[in-house]
Amino acid sequence: MTWGDNTAIRKLSTEDNCPLSEVVYAYRQTIKKLIPVTTAFPLGISTSALPSLRSEYFSFSDDLLKASSLKNYMNKISLLPWDQFYVPDLIAHSFEWCGFRDAAALYGWAFVIKNVENTYGVDVSGGSFADYLKGLGGGARLKLFNRRKNLQALGTVQIKNIWPNKELFFSLINQFHLSRWGRPCYQGDAAEFMSLLLDKLNAAGHRIDLSVMSLNEQPISVVLDISINGRIYNLQSGYVEQLSKNISLGTLHFGYQIEKAFLSHEIDFYDFMAGNGKNSNYKVALANKVGEFNTILLVRNPMLKLIYRLQQGLKRH
Repeated sequence: MTWGDNTAIRKLSTEDNCPLSEVVYAYRQTIKKLIPVTTAFPLGISTSALPSLRSEYFSFSDDLLKASSLKNYMNKISLLPWDQFYVPDLIAHSFEWCGFRDAAALYGWAFVIKNVENTYGVDVSGGSFADYLKGLGGGARLKLFNRRKNLQALGTVQIKNIWPNKELFFSLINQFHLSRWGRPCYQGDAAEFMSLLLDKLNAAGHRIDLSVMSLNEQPISVVLDISINGRIYNLQSGYVEQLSKNISLGTLHFGYQIEKAFLSHEIDFYDFMAGNGKNSNYKVALANKVGEFNTILLVRNPMLKLIYRLQQGLKRH
């Protein structure tokens, strides 16, 4: 496991044969410089103590998607030593969300919604790409589709999935991110994790799209998409900045990816997930469907309960 042996966190689960879906880790912190707190979290979650790739769409494994199994899972959690239990990016009112809420009521824990964030995507299951374009605002349609001709006027445009050449793709996206954000996208543990993830997804029969857009055989934009059970998840993208004043390369590349999704008989949804662009939230303009992520805390430390109650009271005023 890429991050599991890091000393910033420790494993709380004590059973040797504990299923991966029930593995729990924890870290210690001091809140308000006074209160020592043990924060527990499920396997695979990114935390402030050990940041990793964002943990969107937390969900239980198939063996926990039953009321009896979920009750047993929550009972095991209740026996572990923690002050608060942290789960980010749950779909609001999903099975998992409701399960944690109901467990909080049962055990007397506070159920705290720490953060709310929208997630965006394009439903490609009905209509056509042309219908989708008609539903966009004029500016979004220009950036996504109409200005393809501007790019094509500069030379030969090609879009190719270079899987399984992960090394080249990571090198390209790191170059683009270094120029745009001042840091590479994937390095160290993050690069190792993503490489392993893509290999395992591919071995399980899912589709990896390391999409590279080139102009006159020079890469100018990349998009990392994975396709799982009829849904495409956009994990990352990067591109050359200021190639041409009237061309938004990143959005233009998304246009090709979304069009491909509409043309596929196996895809129902193109998922941008959460997060914003550097200068604007482009996902709002491109999406035709919006969902909601909730980051939750189950809190049983009495002092923490009071702090969160006061914080929520201040927010309401």
